[in-house]
Amino acid sequence: MISVPAFPGSAIEAGYIDAEAWEAARGSAVIEANRTVDEALNRLQGARLKVDGTVPTGLEGPKASILNEAERWNADLIIAGSHGRHGWDRFLLGSVSEALALHAPCSVEVIREKQNQRMGED
Repeated sequence: MISVPAFPGSAIEAGYIDAEAWEAARGSAVIEANRTVDEALNRLQGARLKVDGTVPTGLEGPKASILNEAERWNADLIIAGSHGRHGWDRFLLGSVSEALALHAPCSVEVIREKQNQRMGED
């Protein structure tokens, strides 16, 4: 299990905001990522699966982080979530799931978010 912190990671983004605010945002994102990993590990260990988890602390971003960990773990499968972005949002933000599918050293399963969840409905 890997959870990549969602925070402004590039030097360009960091240059546009106050250094203290950037560090605070990064710290909050790392805490949230660790919480996510802990919750997932607890669920998977309860199913008697062999599991491990990590939260990358580098600034390489989700694509490189996940690919590097998959290589290091000699992974058989990557399961990734997808926001299902289209058009301009996808162009600007890139597609982590697409990069994983194209460059992963193993099989990749992409799980899309349900349509009603994206729209804020129950």
